Amino acid sequence: MLRSPASAPKRPVMSPTPTAAHLRAGLMALCVALLAGCTVAKPRTDDPLEGFNRKMYAFNDAADKAVIRPTAMAYRKVTSANMRRTSTSGVSIRASSAVVN
Repeated sequence: MLRSPASAPKRPVMSPTPTAAHLRAGLMALCVALLAGCTVAKPRTDDPLEGFNRKMYAFNDAADKAVIRPTAMAYRKVTSANMRRTSTSGVSIRASSAVVN
């Protein structure tokens, strides 16, 4: 005997809302993914150029303190903000006209 569609047993409908178990599993997966990014690699100690790098840094630091910074500070004292703005915009205007040519 054939059953009519109205009398057929209905399958349980899956709820679209997540259950507590789904939320817990998702939260655990999120925590694992975020904490995996917190691992810190051990620093490398086999830099063959470490001595050169340290000397170059010391030179650059000394040059900055002795020459570059005082020159920049003197430039700022001698020129006004408008003059500095004009000189930088003039360079960009000249550069753009060279590109057009």
